[in-house]
Amino acid sequence: MSKVLVCGADGQLGREIKKIRNRYSQICSFTDIKELDLSDTAAISSYLSAHPTDYIINCAAYTDVDKAESDKELAMQLNRDVVANLVESIKEHPATRIIHISTDYVYKDDKNRPLMEDDATEPSSVYGITKLEGDKQLMNHPRALVIRTSWLFSVFGKNFVKSMINRMDQRGDLKVFSTRWEHPLTLKILPAQSCKSFQMWILENRNLLRASITIPMKGFAAGMTWPLPYAA
Repeated sequence: MSKVLVCGADGQLGREIKKIRNRYSQICSFTDIKELDLSDTAAISSYLSAHPTDYIINCAAYTDVDKAESDKELAMQLNRDVVANLVESIKEHPATRIIHISTDYVYKDDKNRPLMEDDATEPSSVYGITKLEGDKQLMNHPRALVIRTSWLFSVFGKNFVKSMINRMDQRGDLKVFSTRWEHPLTLKILPAQSCKSFQMWILENRNLLRASITIPMKGFAAGMTWPLPYAA
Protein backbone atom coordinates (compact mmCIF):
# COMPACT_ATOMS: atom_id res chain seq x y z
CA MET A 1 0.00 0.00 0.00
CA SER A 2 1.40 3.37 -1.05
CA LYS A 3 2.32 6.00 1.52
CA VAL A 4 1.59 9.65 0.80
CA LEU A 5 2.93 12.72 2.58
CA VAL A 6 0.86 15.91 2.26
CA CYS A 7 2.96 19.01 3.03
CA GLY A 8 1.34 22.33 3.83
CA ALA A 9 -1.57 20.37 5.25
CA ASP A 10 -3.08 23.26 7.22
CA GLY A 11 -3.93 25.26 4.08
CA GLN A 12 -7.06 25.07 1.93
CA LEU A 13 -5.97 22.21 -0.29
CA GLY A 14 -4.34 20.20 2.48
CA ARG A 15 -7.45 20.37 4.61
CA GLU A 16 -9.63 19.31 1.69
CA ILE A 17 -7.36 16.31 1.03
CA LYS A 18 -7.81 15.33 4.67
CA LYS A 19 -11.56 15.30 4.12
CA ILE A 20 -11.38 12.77 1.26
CA ARG A 21 -8.46 10.62 2.37
CA ASN A 22 -10.71 7.72 3.38
CA ARG A 23 -11.88 7.34 -0.23
CA TYR A 24 -8.44 6.08 -1.29
CA SER A 25 -6.36 3.12 -0.27
CA GLN A 26 -3.16 5.09 0.24
CA ILE A 27 -1.90 5.77 3.75
CA CYS A 28 -1.65 9.54 4.17
CA SER A 29 0.45 11.59 6.59
CA PHE A 30 -0.14 15.32 6.97
CA THR A 31 2.46 17.87 8.00
CA ASP A 32 2.73 21.63 8.24
CA ILE A 33 5.61 23.74 9.49
CA LYS A 34 5.11 22.57 13.09
CA GLU A 35 5.75 18.95 12.11
CA LEU A 36 8.15 19.47 9.20
CA ASP A 37 10.06 22.62 8.28
CA LEU A 38 10.43 22.53 4.49
CA SER A 39 13.12 25.21 4.61
CA ASP A 40 15.42 22.60 6.18
CA THR A 41 16.61 20.02 3.64
CA ALA A 42 18.19 17.86 6.33
CA ALA A 43 14.90 17.78 8.24
CA ILE A 44 13.02 16.67 5.13
CA SER A 45 15.52 13.92 4.40
CA SER A 46 15.44 12.79 8.02
CA TYR A 47 11.64 12.67 7.95
CA LEU A 48 11.65 10.58 4.77
CA SER A 49 14.15 8.18 6.31
CA ALA A 50 11.97 7.77 9.39
CA HIS A 51 8.73 7.66 7.40
CA PRO A 52 9.31 5.99 4.01
CA THR A 53 7.15 7.86 1.49
CA ASP A 54 6.08 6.97 -2.03
CA TYR A 55 4.45 10.30 -2.93
CA ILE A 56 4.77 13.85 -1.63
CA ILE A 57 1.89 16.21 -2.42
CA ASN A 58 3.32 19.68 -1.91
CA CYS A 59 0.54 22.11 -0.95
CA ALA A 60 2.91 24.48 0.85
CA ALA A 61 3.16 27.91 -0.78
CA TYR A 62 3.08 31.67 -0.36
CA THR A 63 -0.32 32.46 -1.90
CA ASP A 64 -1.07 36.09 -1.00
CA VAL A 65 -0.79 37.56 -4.50
CA ASP A 66 -1.02 41.22 -3.47
CA LYS A 67 1.25 41.01 -0.43
CA ALA A 68 3.91 39.17 -2.42
CA GLU A 69 4.64 42.41 -4.29
CA SER A 70 6.21 43.85 -1.12
CA ASP A 71 7.37 40.54 0.35
CA LYS A 72 9.29 39.00 -2.54
CA GLU A 73 12.03 37.44 -0.44
CA LEU A 74 9.64 35.37 1.67
CA ALA A 75 7.52 34.49 -1.37
CA MET A 76 10.65 33.23 -3.15
CA GLN A 77 11.69 31.20 -0.13
CA LEU A 78 8.33 29.45 0.08
CA ASN A 79 7.55 29.11 -3.62
CA ARG A 80 11.01 28.35 -5.05
CA ASP A 81 13.40 27.31 -2.30
CA VAL A 82 11.02 24.88 -0.61
CA VAL A 83 10.54 23.05 -3.91
CA ALA A 84 14.30 22.94 -4.45
CA ASN A 85 14.67 21.46 -0.96
CA LEU A 86 12.13 18.73 -1.72
CA VAL A 87 13.94 17.88 -4.96
CA GLU A 88 17.28 17.73 -3.15
CA SER A 89 15.83 15.57 -0.38
CA ILE A 90 14.41 12.86 -2.63
CA LYS A 91 17.83 12.24 -4.16
CA GLU A 92 18.48 9.97 -1.20
CA HIS A 93 15.03 8.40 -1.54
CA PRO A 94 14.72 7.09 -5.10
CA ALA A 95 11.24 5.63 -4.52
CA THR A 96 9.73 9.01 -3.61
CA ARG A 97 7.89 11.15 -6.16
CA ILE A 98 6.54 14.70 -5.93
CA ILE A 99 3.17 16.15 -6.92
CA HIS A 100 3.51 19.94 -6.81
CA ILE A 101 0.60 22.39 -6.91
CA SER A 102 1.28 25.48 -9.04
CA THR A 103 -0.76 28.25 -10.66
CA ASP A 104 -1.91 29.80 -13.91
CA TYR A 105 -0.19 33.03 -12.79
CA VAL A 106 3.01 31.69 -14.38
CA TYR A 107 1.58 32.23 -17.89
CA LYS A 108 1.52 35.34 -20.01
CA ASP A 109 -1.83 37.00 -19.46
CA ASP A 110 -2.75 37.77 -23.07
CA LYS A 111 -4.87 34.80 -24.13
CA ASN A 112 -8.44 34.97 -25.38
CA ARG A 113 -8.82 31.24 -24.92
CA PRO A 114 -8.28 28.55 -22.28
CA LEU A 115 -4.63 28.12 -21.40
CA MET A 116 -2.66 25.09 -22.56
CA GLU A 117 0.15 23.40 -20.66
CA ASP A 118 2.77 24.37 -23.26
CA ASP A 119 1.77 28.04 -23.53
CA ALA A 120 4.61 30.49 -22.99
CA THR A 121 5.32 31.44 -19.39
CA GLU A 122 5.73 35.13 -18.71
CA PRO A 123 4.39 36.02 -15.26
CA SER A 124 3.63 39.68 -14.56
CA SER A 125 3.38 39.47 -10.77
CA VAL A 126 5.88 38.62 -8.05
CA TYR A 127 3.64 35.74 -7.03
CA GLY A 128 3.69 34.34 -10.57
CA ILE A 129 7.45 34.82 -10.87
CA THR A 130 8.16 32.97 -7.62
CA LYS A 131 5.78 30.13 -8.52
CA LEU A 132 7.43 29.73 -11.93
CA GLU A 133 10.83 29.57 -10.25
CA GLY A 134 9.44 26.72 -8.15
CA ASP A 135 8.12 24.94 -11.24
CA LYS A 136 11.55 25.18 -12.86
CA GLN A 137 13.02 23.09 -10.03
CA LEU A 138 10.88 20.23 -11.35
CA MET A 139 11.16 20.76 -15.11
CA ASN A 140 11.55 17.35 -16.76
CA HIS A 141 12.27 15.70 -13.42
CA PRO A 142 11.53 11.98 -13.87
CA ARG A 143 9.74 11.77 -10.52
CA ALA A 144 7.74 14.99 -10.47
CA LEU A 145 4.23 16.03 -11.48
CA VAL A 146 3.25 19.72 -11.64
CA ILE A 147 -0.41 20.72 -11.46
CA ARG A 148 -1.12 24.29 -12.58
CA THR A 149 -4.55 25.46 -11.57
CA SER A 150 -6.40 28.69 -10.80
CA TRP A 151 -8.36 30.59 -8.16
CA LEU A 152 -8.91 27.82 -5.65
CA PHE A 153 -11.74 28.20 -3.17
CA SER A 154 -13.23 26.13 -0.36
CA VAL A 155 -14.89 26.50 3.03
CA PHE A 156 -11.42 26.82 4.55
CA GLY A 157 -9.18 29.89 4.79
CA LYS A 158 -9.23 33.01 2.63
CA ASN A 159 -10.05 32.94 -1.07
CA PHE A 160 -11.49 35.03 -3.89
CA VAL A 161 -15.04 33.70 -3.65
CA LYS A 162 -15.26 34.45 0.07
CA SER A 163 -13.82 37.92 -0.49
CA MET A 164 -16.40 38.73 -3.16
CA ILE A 165 -19.28 37.48 -1.01
CA ASN A 166 -18.05 39.51 1.97
CA ARG A 167 -17.66 42.66 -0.12
CA MET A 168 -21.13 42.30 -1.58
CA ASP A 169 -22.55 41.88 1.93
CA GLN A 170 -20.72 44.99 3.12
CA ARG A 171 -21.07 47.30 0.11
CA GLY A 172 -23.80 45.98 -2.11
CA ASP A 173 -21.83 46.69 -5.29
CA LEU A 174 -18.41 45.81 -6.63
CA LYS A 175 -15.78 47.40 -8.84
CA VAL A 176 -13.66 44.78 -10.59
CA PHE A 177 -11.43 44.45 -13.65
CA SER A 178 -13.34 43.33 -16.73
CA THR A 179 -10.29 42.53 -18.86
CA ARG A 180 -9.27 39.29 -17.11
CA TRP A 181 -11.15 36.02 -17.35
CA GLU A 182 -10.69 33.31 -14.74
CA HIS A 183 -12.36 30.14 -13.60
CA PRO A 184 -12.53 29.73 -9.82
CA LEU A 185 -11.93 26.07 -9.01
CA THR A 186 -13.70 24.45 -6.11
CA LEU A 187 -11.45 22.35 -3.93
CA LYS A 188 -14.02 19.60 -4.16
CA ILE A 189 -12.36 18.82 -7.53
CA LEU A 190 -8.60 19.34 -7.14
CA PRO A 191 -7.95 16.97 -4.20
CA ALA A 192 -9.59 14.13 -6.09
CA GLN A 193 -7.56 14.97 -9.21
CA SER A 194 -4.35 14.98 -7.13
CA CYS A 195 -5.17 11.57 -5.69
CA LYS A 196 -6.07 10.21 -9.13
CA SER A 197 -2.72 11.47 -10.41
CA PHE A 198 -0.66 9.28 -8.11
CA GLN A 199 -3.11 6.41 -8.64
CA MET A 200 -2.25 6.64 -12.35
CA TRP A 201 1.42 6.42 -11.41
CA ILE A 202 0.69 3.21 -9.50
CA LEU A 203 -1.41 1.70 -12.30
CA GLU A 204 1.13 2.63 -14.96
CA ASN A 205 3.84 0.83 -12.96
CA ARG A 206 6.79 2.27 -14.83
CA ASN A 207 9.26 5.09 -14.39
CA LEU A 208 7.71 7.60 -16.78
CA LEU A 209 4.07 8.46 -17.26
CA ARG A 210 3.81 10.27 -20.58
CA ALA A 211 0.19 11.30 -20.18
CA SER A 212 -1.35 14.74 -20.12
CA ILE A 213 -4.06 15.14 -17.51
CA THR A 214 -6.40 18.13 -17.61
CA ILE A 215 -8.72 19.12 -14.81
CA PRO A 216 -12.20 19.37 -16.35
CA MET A 217 -13.26 23.02 -16.22
CA LYS A 218 -14.51 25.80 -18.41
CA GLY A 219 -13.08 29.26 -18.92
CA PHE A 220 -9.53 30.49 -18.70
CA ALA A 221 -7.68 28.08 -16.48
CA ALA A 222 -4.64 25.86 -16.76
CA GLY A 223 -4.67 22.10 -16.83
CA MET A 224 -1.80 19.93 -15.77
CA THR A 225 0.77 17.80 -17.45
CA TRP A 226 3.67 15.54 -16.50
CA PRO A 227 6.57 15.66 -17.11
CA LEU A 228 6.15 19.42 -17.38
CA PRO A 229 7.32 20.72 -20.77
CA TYR A 230 9.60 23.74 -20.61
CA ALA A 231 7.94 26.85 -21.94
CA ALA A 232 10.34 29.79 -22.02
